[in-house]
Amino acid sequence: MEQKKAKAQLEKFLNGKILTFSITHHENNEWIAQCNEIPGIITGGVDLNLMDAMLRDAILTAANVNVMYANTLLRNVGYTASSSTRITQTKSKGTHQLVCC
Repeated sequence: MEQKKAKAQLEKFLNGKILTFSITHHENNEWIAQCNEIPGIITGGVDLNLMDAMLRDAILTAANVNVMYANTLLRNVGYTASSSTRITQTKSKGTHQLVCC
């Protein structure tokens, strides 16, 4: 799939939505992210450095778009940690936002 077609496919899938993810951190360094707008998009891991890449991969996989376009078709528009939690707690939460193109 060429980039132009991939972009059109992703735009159709997202239908103008900014996807936000609720992210739960656990004591054992595990994190789980679930999309608030499309709950079927879920990913997780233990390496926080890979979170952005894994979120992009999950979105493009759900949209049936080749993940090779992860860095060109999606951009991160922010991460907000909950003010009442910290990563060191058993379950802290935050929200990660990604938008198309």
